[in-house]
Amino acid sequence: MSSSTLLSVFALFLICCVHQTEAQSGRVCVIRSRGNTNEDQGPVVFKLRRKQGTQGNVTVSYTLVDETTQPPDIMGERSGTVTFVDGQTMATISVKINDDDEQEDSEQFRIILSGDSIGAETSTSAIIADDDVYSPWGPWVGDCSVTCGPANKTETRNRTCISVRVERCVQTLNDSRIVDCNLTGCPS
Repeated sequence: MSSSTLLSVFALFLICCVHQTEAQSGRVCVIRSRGNTNEDQGPVVFKLRRKQGTQGNVTVSYTLVDETTQPPDIMGERSGTVTFVDGQTMATISVKINDDDEQEDSEQFRIILSGDSIGAETSTSAIIADDDVYSPWGPWVGDCSVTCGPANKTETRNRTCISVRVERCVQTLNDSRIVDCNLTGCPS
């Protein structure tokens, strides 16, 4: 066998071994685990799935990128690594979000995977829906109709719509209740 033929056979062997090793170790893809997340119901959870093999350890890196979110909206680290151990096919990345009181529309950020063992699905977006629709209720106010003795009074309280999108305000902005106002100190 000539040296060039031997070299060709060895190269083919190496290509097959490398391809087989990649197939056995698999590729990691990112999958969104649920739809929009209200900012008061976080965290946002991303699922990672190892496909096309499960042998050996595989590590991928991830980065969180603001699309319409601002840096304070996401709490904690914005990058890191996830290692799949031999046989492991699923992992999650949990991203803590800040439940602020700012009036804002829904916001979006992206997770991006990188590394030698990533599959076709390398990124996906997450939407944080603003939960700040109403201001807090104001205090109960109302005067008693008598100056002494047993009676009832009607108290009211109000709140305002603080949503950027006013159509989200579908609940009442006013509330009332009837309470006792038994005043002492009546003249005899």
